[in-house]
Amino acid sequence: MAGQPTSHVYALEHAQLRALNARVLAAFTAIVLCLLATGAAAWIIATELDSRDIAQSRHQLEGTLEQRGEQLGDLALEYSYWNEALEKILYEQDVAWADAGVGDFLNSSRGVTHVLAVHRDGEVTYSYSARDAGEEVPWDSARAALDRIADDVLGSNPDLPRHAHTYAMVEGMPYLIVSAPFIAYEPTSRDTSGAHGVLFLARRIDVETQSIWGERLGLTGIEVSSPVASVETADEREPWIPVTDATGQVIAQLSWEPPRHGRNMLASAVPWGVSVALVFLAAGGVLVTSVARLVRTARSNITELDQQKEKLYKQAMIDEVSNLHNRNYLISRMEEEIARIRRTKTSSIFIFLDLDGFKMVNDTMGHSAGDALLRQVGERLVASVRSEDVICRFGGDEFCILITGLQMHEEPDVHQVAEKISRQVIAELDTPFTVGEQQLEISASAGIVIIPEDSANIEDILRFGDLAMYKAKLETGSTFIYYDREFLHDVNYRNAVRHKLESAVGQKEFCLHYQPILEMDTHKVVGFEALARWDSEKLGVVRPGQFIPIAEESDTIIRLGRWVIDEALRDLRDLREAVGGSCFIAINVSEKQLEDPRFCDYLDERMDLYGVEPDQVYLELTESYRFGYQMENLNMLRRIRARGVHLSLDDFGTGYASLSYLQQYPLSTVKIDHTFVANMMDDTKMAGIIRAVIQMANSLGIRIVAEGVETEEQERALGELGCHWVQGFHYARPAPLDVVRTARTGQ
Repeated sequence: MAGQPTSHVYALEHAQLRALNARVLAAFTAIVLCLLATGAAAWIIATELDSRDIAQSRHQLEGTLEQRGEQLGDLALEYSYWNEALEKILYEQDVAWADAGVGDFLNSSRGVTHVLAVHRDGEVTYSYSARDAGEEVPWDSARAALDRIADDVLGSNPDLPRHAHTYAMVEGMPYLIVSAPFIAYEPTSRDTSGAHGVLFLARRIDVETQSIWGERLGLTGIEVSSPVASVETADEREPWIPVTDATGQVIAQLSWEPPRHGRNMLASAVPWGVSVALVFLAAGGVLVTSVARLVRTARSNITELDQQKEKLYKQAMIDEVSNLHNRNYLISRMEEEIARIRRTKTSSIFIFLDLDGFKMVNDTMGHSAGDALLRQVGERLVASVRSEDVICRFGGDEFCILITGLQMHEEPDVHQVAEKISRQVIAELDTPFTVGEQQLEISASAGIVIIPEDSANIEDILRFGDLAMYKAKLETGSTFIYYDREFLHDVNYRNAVRHKLESAVGQKEFCLHYQPILEMDTHKVVGFEALARWDSEKLGVVRPGQFIPIAEESDTIIRLGRWVIDEALRDLRDLREAVGGSCFIAINVSEKQLEDPRFCDYLDERMDLYGVEPDQVYLELTESYRFGYQMENLNMLRRIRARGVHLSLDDFGTGYASLSYLQQYPLSTVKIDHTFVANMMDDTKMAGIIRAVIQMANSLGIRIVAEGVETEEQERALGELGCHWVQGFHYARPAPLDVVRTARTGQ
C-alpha cells in the first residue's frame, strides 16, 4: 500500500507530460499551418501585384501608341494646313524647297524618316526618304491601311481638319504613319471645296525609339516584332499587346518586361521567411526574439525607405535652386489636368515666362547672385497665384505657371483671367529686387496657351507657350502674348533660315551694301557703314533683323563677321576713290565676335593685307553689349582701342547703356538711335535727351552720329543741337559698291 501514492504521482506526472507534449505539438502544428497560410497569402498577393503591374504597363503602352500617333498627326497637320507648303509641294512640286523646309527639317528635328505627298487626283507630287532610312519604303507594304487613313482625312470638315494614323511592318521594322489633308489656311487662286491632297509622314520605330519609350515609362525589354498570336488569343496576364493597322489587322506585337513587384517581393521575403520558420521550429523563445528584432528592423527599414523616398521625390520633382517644382512635376500635373479637363469640360491656362535681363545679372555678378535672384523670383510667383495652381522652374531663367479648374463659359472669361494673372506677374517682376547690396531690375516676357482651346497635347502646349513667349520678347519685352497658330509659320520660316544660313556664308550668297556718313556742316562724306545683305537662292531676300539674331545663336556669326570684315576692308580703297579722298569704314560686330580669342589677330591680318590704317576702322557695338560690371569687357575694348581702331556705340537709347558709359568706355563716336531722330520734332523730351547726349559727348571729345535722318527739318534741328555727323535716307540709301561708285562719279 505504501507504493500506491508514489505510483499515483508518477502517473500524474506522465499525464501532465503527455498533455504538455500535446500542447507543444499543437502549438508547432499551428505554427506550421500559420506559416503555410502566410506563404500562400504572400503568393496570392504577389501574383495579384504582378497582374496589376502588367495591366498598368499595358495601359501605359496602349496610351503611348495612341499618343505618338496623335503627336505626329498634329505635326503633319501643321504642314498640310500651310498655304506655302500646299503650293510648293502639291502644285509647283519644288523638291528643293520641300527637302529643306519639310523633309530634311522634320528628319533632323522630329525623327521623320519618310514623307509622301499625294494630290487628290492620285498623283504623287513629292516623296522623301532620309539618308539613313535604308531601302525600306513603308508606302507599298501598308497600302490598305494608307487608303483607309487617307479616306478618313479627305472626308473631314475643311474648317476642322483632322489627321489619322496607322502602324505598319516593313521588312520586320515597325513604322508609325500619319495622314493629314492639304487645306488652304487662307484663300488662294486654287481654292476648291475640301482637301487638295494628302500629306503622309512616317517615322521608323527603331531600337533606340523603343528604348526611349522604356525609359519614359520605367519599363525594360520593350520590343516590337512580328505577331506570333492573334487578338483572340491575347492573354491579359501576359506582357504583350497586339498592334493593329487602320484596317484592324494585327501587324505586330509589342512586348515588354513589366516591373513585377510581386515576384521581387517574394524573392526578397523568402530568405527571411525560411529563417523565421526554422527559428520557430527550433525554439519558441528564439522565435519571439527574432520576430521582435524583425519588427524593429522592418520599422527601421520603412523609416529609411520613407526618408529615401522623400529624398528621391525632391531630386525628381523639386528644383534645388529655386525650391519650386521642376519640369518633371509640371508634366505630371499637366497629364492629370488634361485628363480632368476631358472629364469635366473645364479649361486651364498655361503661362510660359522668360526673364528679360537675367543673363546680364549672371554674367556681371556671378552665378551665386543669379541663383539668389531666381529664388526671389520663385517667391514672388508663388505669392501671385492660388495655392492649388502650379509654379515651376522649367530651366535656366524660364518659369511656367499652370492655372487649373476654370469653367469655360462662366464669368470671368478664361482669357480675362489669363490677362489679369499675366499683368500681375509681370508687374511683380518689374519691381526691383535686392541681392546682397545691389538693387537689380529685370522684367519678364510671357506666352499664354489656353487648354484645351489651343491644344490638349503636352508637347504642343509647351512648344506653343515657348513660341508665344519668344514673340513677346521680340515685341517689346515685359509683356504677354497669346499663342496664335500663325506663329508656326514664323517658326517654319526661322527654321528654314537657320538651315540655309550656314551654307549661305560659304556659298557667297551675302553681299555688302554701304551707306555714307556725312559731316553735318559741309555734307562731306567722312565714312561708310558696311551692312550685310542676304539674297538667298531658296528663300529670296532675308532681312538682317531675321538672319542676324539666328546667326548669333551659334558660331555662324563669327564666320559671317569675318567675311564682313574681309569684304569691307578690301572695298575701302574703292570707297575712298569714289569720294575722292580719305574716309573710314564702320563695321558692326557682335558680342560673340569680341569673345573670339582670335578676333584682334584676324582684324590685324586683314588691315595689313589691304593696307588699311587702324584709324580708318570704326567697330560699332550695339547697346545690348554687356556694359556693366565685368572688367574683362572693358579690358577687351581697351586692347582694341590701343591698336588705333575706333569704337562706336550704336543704337544709343534703346538698350542697357547710360550716359555714364560714355565716360567709362574708350568710345570715339556714339550713334543716336533713329527712333529719337524720328520723334524729336514732335516730342520735346526726345530733343532734350539728344541735347544732353551731345553736350556730354562734346566734353569727352566724342563725336555724335544721328541715324535715320529723313527730312530737312530733322537735319536743321540736329544742326542747331550741335550734332557732328549724320546718316540716313535723306542723303543716300544703303547700296552695293558698284552703285556707290557710279553715284559718286555722277556727282
